[in-house]
Amino acid sequence: MKLQVDLRAIDSIARRMGADTINVGRILDDGGRKLDPIDIELSGRGIEVPLSEIEVSTDGRLGYRGRQVVLYIQDHGWNVAEVVKNGEAGKKFHIADCGTLEDMRQKGRFERYVVRNDTSEYFYITGTGSFGYRKTEGNARLKVCKNCLKKLFYQEYSRDPVEVFSNFDLKEFFQRYESNFISKPSRIAGQFDGGYSEDWERISTTYKRNRDFTCEKCGVNVRSHTGLLHVHHIDGVKTNNRPSNLKALCAICHSGQPDHEHMHISRQNREAIMRLRHRQRV
Repeated sequence: MKLQVDLRAIDSIARRMGADTINVGRILDDGGRKLDPIDIELSGRGIEVPLSEIEVSTDGRLGYRGRQVVLYIQDHGWNVAEVVKNGEAGKKFHIADCGTLEDMRQKGRFERYVVRNDTSEYFYITGTGSFGYRKTEGNARLKVCKNCLKKLFYQEYSRDPVEVFSNFDLKEFFQRYESNFISKPSRIAGQFDGGYSEDWERISTTYKRNRDFTCEKCGVNVRSHTGLLHVHHIDGVKTNNRPSNLKALCAICHSGQPDHEHMHISRQNREAIMRLRHRQRV
């Protein structure tokens, strides 16, 4: 006997509540085969994994444990609220092992990526908001990485890059390619991981004190102006507070770290650091 159940009302309520959409057809097939848990996770918000665990096909497409995937950065930091409103302002998602990912490898930014194979054009992102450490999250309509389109020569990208980029459709991309990958998740995405840990203030203060309030890059000591010293997460993950992942940096040195171009330093603070450097001859 074949049952027909109309779940559209429930689906409508779930969407208004902001719940993740799950394609039931991908969880159950005609033979009653149970889908691997990894597939359920990948079809939702995704799985956060180190960049080193990503597989690459011969033509440059991205894979994870035998599945073709899309890669993106969940943590959007201070800009998260703006990106939720305007996805074009966010970090791009990746469909290929492009030059941008290679640059991230060179910078040692391995732990920031989420893999998924859902064809939804909305991505779950997190951050800290514009003020303090206020946690913010939401779904943003991110755009595809142009370097990825160039890498795959997707739809003859170089001939009309503006058109191909503007009209890129993730569902069409997955339908266009069939993948045969072979290859461990570290953490499940979807849990808030876009901000500092609850005990970050204590950890950072202790770390700076243990370093005698001295910048580990330029050597300036700011004991008399402790607010000029920051604690930097080397791999970019704000919840990874292992001492080996932390570095005490003056505000100027901190702003010079990879992907910190957005960091603003007031003229007053910059001049204060320069005076201390000159006074200490560092």
